[in-house]
Amino acid sequence: MGKKLIANLKMNMQIEDIKDYIKNIENYCYGNIDIIICPSYIHIPFFANRQFKLGSQNVSVHEKGAYTGEVSSSQLKEVGVKYCIVGHKELRNNFGDTTDIINSKIKNCFSDRIIPIVCIGEDKQDKLMGSKKQVLRREILDIFKDLNREDMNNLIIAYEPLWAVGSGMMPSSEEISDTIDFIKNLFYSAYKINVDVLYGGSINSKNLHDILSVENCDGFLVGNSSSNIDEMIKIINMINNS
Repeated sequence: MGKKLIANLKMNMQIEDIKDYIKNIENYCYGNIDIIICPSYIHIPFFANRQFKLGSQNVSVHEKGAYTGEVSSSQLKEVGVKYCIVGHKELRNNFGDTTDIINSKIKNCFSDRIIPIVCIGEDKQDKLMGSKKQVLRREILDIFKDLNREDMNNLIIAYEPLWAVGSGMMPSSEEISDTIDFIKNLFYSAYKINVDVLYGGSINSKNLHDILSVENCDGFLVGNSSSNIDEMIKIINMINNS
């Protein structure tokens, strides 16, 4: 199976940029890669029904009701969204997403057959104290409590060290491989499922080469670099040629 490449466009791009972006991406939807684009909510209709797959950057914890500015999983499903990023560092830090909130968002995704892309990762202090694996274990067991194991077969984990997101820094390929093994083994021992684990955190065309050799990595979640079409083309070509 090919690598997954998830583009988190964040709050970037204007409508005038989208047509050229889509045209270029569709020219590269082939080979050893599965491309998923996650645009801003208001841009989702422009990205629907294309050769790549469509994702969302977030989803409401609520199913419906008087929640101004929120978007439900059922509304996302209606416009063709198949994937949804959940638990990103920026939502945890800027909007207060807790473990319980993330758990509820995952449940909402499952209820509408949207595949959640769940972000997990340790912060700088955890790394320095050598407690990364303990932190990841606790996070995984808390986030996925009370979830249906059958639903969890449709799940993607994005390992994003919090200290790496947006910093320009990243772990060594050996560290990434070891952490991905730990995550996969924990999911199998705790839930008896084989889960795809991606790496994310300051990925660009200059440093991607360092982690393309990580054989147990099932793909990449790209943030800021993904809204630059030239960068995306370079990243796609590197993955296809790896």
